Order: sequence, then C-alpha cells, then structure tokens
Amino acid sequence: MKTAWPGVFLEPQLGRSKFAIIYLVTGIVASITSLWWHTATVSVGASGAIFGLYGVLLA
Repeated sequence: MKTAWPGVFLEPQLGRSKFAIIYLVTGIVASITSLWWHTATVSVGASGAIFGLYGVLLA
C-alpha cells in the first residue's frame, strides 16, 4: 500500500482520534461525491479517503 503513506506522517502529528475522524469524514465525503457524480455506478474503496489525507497533508 504505497498510497497510504500520508498516514505515516499525519497520525503522529494529529493524534489517533483526530486522524481517524479526518479519515472517516474524507471517505464519506468522497463517497457522496462519487454517488453525485456517477449516479448509475456503484463504487467501493478507500481511495477517496486516502486522497483526502493527501489534501490534509498538503493544506
């Protein structure tokens, strides 16, 4: 899982609970956006949450 490396940097900075909340919120927002964008397609995965972590890392 080379794409999950933002967690290695963010979890020590933010703490475990704040990191988990950010991961869950970005995953839910990414899933809602995916449903809005592609109404006839079912998608499953953690890529939205991982890219959300990239956004937090860059912010």
